[in-house]
Parts: sequence; C-alpha cells; structure tokens
Amino acid sequence: MRIAPAVHLSGPERQQLEQWVRGRRTPARLVLRAKIVLLAAAGQDNHQIAAAVATSRQTVGLWRQRFVTQRVLGLAQDAPRGGRPPKARRTLTARILKTTTHTKLPAATHWSTRTLARHLRTNPTVVQRVWTVHGLHPHRVRASSSVRIRSSRRNWRMWWGSISIRQRMRWFWPSMRKAKSKRSIAHSLASR
Repeated sequence: MRIAPAVHLSGPERQQLEQWVRGRRTPARLVLRAKIVLLAAAGQDNHQIAAAVATSRQTVGLWRQRFVTQRVLGLAQDAPRGGRPPKARRTLTARILKTTTHTKLPAATHWSTRTLARHLRTNPTVVQRVWTVHGLHPHRVRASSSVRIRSSRRNWRMWWGSISIRQRMRWFWPSMRKAKSKRSIAHSLASR
C-alpha cells in the first residue's frame, strides 16, 4: 500500500489557499484543489478527503502530489495537455504576419480581415485572432506620406445623416406604438 506524501503549509501558502476557498469569483476547480490541500495539511488521508469534497481518491492523490512537488503554482495551472503542436497554424500565423506587415494590397491603402483572408484562402476570424494576439491594427495605421488614409466628407455626411435619422425615429416610433388605428397614425404624421 502506498503512503500519501505529507503536506506542510507555510503561512503565506495557507493564507492563499484559504482565500481561494472563500473567494466568490474563484473558479470551482481551484476551490476544489485548495480544499484538498487544506484537508491534507490537517492530516486527513485520501479516503477521508475524497468523501469530504465529493470527488475520487485519484483526484485527491493527483492534487496532493502536485502540491508537494510544485506548491501553490502547481494548483493554479493545469498540466499541459498531450498531443503534437499544430504546425499548420504556426505557418499560417507566420504568413498572416508577413503579408500584413510587408506587403500592400493592390488598389487599396491597407488590408482588412476579409481581403487578407481571401488572399490567403483562410477564414477572416483566424486573421482577426492573429492580429489581436500580435497587437496589429492595419486599419488604424496611416500609410506613407504619398497616400494618406483619411475619412472623406461623404463618409462624414453619411454617418451624421444616420445619427440624425436615428434621433428623428426615436421621437417618431413611440407615437406609432401607441396608435390604435390607421387614422391615428395618419394624424400623428400630419401633426409633425
């Protein structure tokens, strides 16, 4: 029969574990791990701890051993998962970064997620995720001094027009909801 390793806690470790157990926003998996270690430090064996926290003995043994070897950091982080790292994703990320930073879209000032995705034959969501992770914002970057990116007056007028339409509709639509008949709707339109 194997004997579980003894758990000894320092003052700051005990304080951190108790904070995790009491925390209202602490993830449930972290609360379970902290409870297991605190009960192990109190001298209970794996059977008693498993019954107290309603889990299996194997789970108790796993987190007890992980705490003994890695301390509090071992509880906070999950173990790395198995499997081969994806090579295709790395090469696609490199292609997205290289294309975004070193090439220019013909007949345009910058790449958008859709145009770059179409160019590289991938998904726009993948392009957006890579840009977010690497802090790229091609649509905000100004091009060279020969070609400037600026909002045109036409775009400004379209934006301002949509705002004013929304404001007019805000006053118009409540009267439409209250109207009972076509005649009252016509009367509300004529009174404006």
